[in-house]
Amino acid sequence: MTDRDRTSLWLGTAPGRPREPLAGDWVTDVVVVGAGITGLTTALLLAEAGLQVTVLEARAVGHGTTGGTTGKVTSQHGAIYADLREMHGDEVAGTYARLNEAAVATVRDLAARHAPEAAFETLDAFVYTEQADQLATLQAEVDAAQRLGLPADWVEDVDLPFPTRGAVRFRDQGQMHAVRYVQGLADAVEAHQGCSVRERTRVTGIRGAGAATVVETPVGEVTADAVVLATLLPIIDRGFEFARARASRAYGVAALADDDHPAGMYISSEDPTRSIRHHREGEQVYAIVVGESHETGHGPDRGDHDDPLAAFARDRLGRPDVRYRWSAQDFLPADKLPFVGVAPFSERVHVASGFNKWGLTGGTAAAGIIRDLVLGRDVPEAEVLSPSRTPVTAGVGEFLKHNAEVAARFVGDRVSTDAASIDDIPPGGGGIVRVDGKLTAVARDDSGATTTRSAICRHLGCVVQWNQIERSFDCPCHGSRYDVDGTVLEGPATAPLADRDDG
Repeated sequence: MTDRDRTSLWLGTAPGRPREPLAGDWVTDVVVVGAGITGLTTALLLAEAGLQVTVLEARAVGHGTTGGTTGKVTSQHGAIYADLREMHGDEVAGTYARLNEAAVATVRDLAARHAPEAAFETLDAFVYTEQADQLATLQAEVDAAQRLGLPADWVEDVDLPFPTRGAVRFRDQGQMHAVRYVQGLADAVEAHQGCSVRERTRVTGIRGAGAATVVETPVGEVTADAVVLATLLPIIDRGFEFARARASRAYGVAALADDDHPAGMYISSEDPTRSIRHHREGEQVYAIVVGESHETGHGPDRGDHDDPLAAFARDRLGRPDVRYRWSAQDFLPADKLPFVGVAPFSERVHVASGFNKWGLTGGTAAAGIIRDLVLGRDVPEAEVLSPSRTPVTAGVGEFLKHNAEVAARFVGDRVSTDAASIDDIPPGGGGIVRVDGKLTAVARDDSGATTTRSAICRHLGCVVQWNQIERSFDCPCHGSRYDVDGTVLEGPATAPLADRDDG
């Protein structure tokens, strides 16, 4: 089973209409790379400002991380605000808070105007705990959020069907069907003259061309005055975002429920994290549970990452009938702030990345900032979130640790393998094998048919690792992911795994 077979509730209930790929060369005002929440919100805001915008998407609208989200639209990002105040001070933490709270209102407005079928619903959001030793942390979070002007308070009753010790509540937040939302945004973009959304068009490079920038794809080039990279992690390395953020995968399940369900959105403060919400789809109600995070390429050597989530839905929520299972990738910056703004050494290229698993508001806030930068407006927040910012002291240790681990993997993974020979890889499995002295990514389907590719990641040369649950090869260094035939599933890599003989 590949991650294309593991369909989220959102993608399973909103297949969308196909859009044509790019065909030949093109000229436009702005190219937006990526048709998720960040890219399509940016594209729509720029289109509304009168610019011609072309959106290029490697897969289909909403089929990246947006298609694997919880669908929570909230400025409550777990227990983050006490940490932000300590790391950055009140001014920076307040900027982050204001941007994300404003993003809730922006999504509410855009959903009403362009995607009513996304069924935006205003609800309270809770960070709850079952453990006494977490109470002081959550009380500090309430204090921090209130000082920053957020709609936070402490509550004892959180309406969950199991005992808790209380929670931080953020009032008047939201949830929605995220894929229907971005499909509505895509339609709204295309309603503007000269604007288009092109699917199945992977961007492979960007180069300067005098007074403009050229975006390269296998099917043509697009020349533009400005480029926006809304690709989870930038596909160009000028800002070294890959070295300042960790790639993380999380898993989700949706189980059939009924109308007697908790009336809010919930996330636990303790590990393992459990994020909970409910969704009505026609006559059906689903209980959604997300969690079991791990660094990309560092997952357990088994095919049951999401079984604990199914067990939680059954044992804690009373919902045993799991109908959907999925996963999604995010990047977690060392200093807990996203990278939004002009890419270093490139005045015409803008990036938006590192939303720490809260992209529905973070990506929306980023879209507003990038819109203003492209239009030449003064953007005070741009300095706070700039990709060129100097890491704060509190984030340097995490930065150094991450890159030391990457260096160790770069060397160590060239020594160890998963099996002595291809014959040792079982049907339905995969792994890294040394064949004729070359590290080889080997996958076998259930019948035993074998596929081999070079095991060297095309981004910066780390050795990929086998992901059994999603039947993919994942890079443990910077998060690139590949299908068993070598096709890129997730960047920052833009080229497929090489043939084994070329690796």
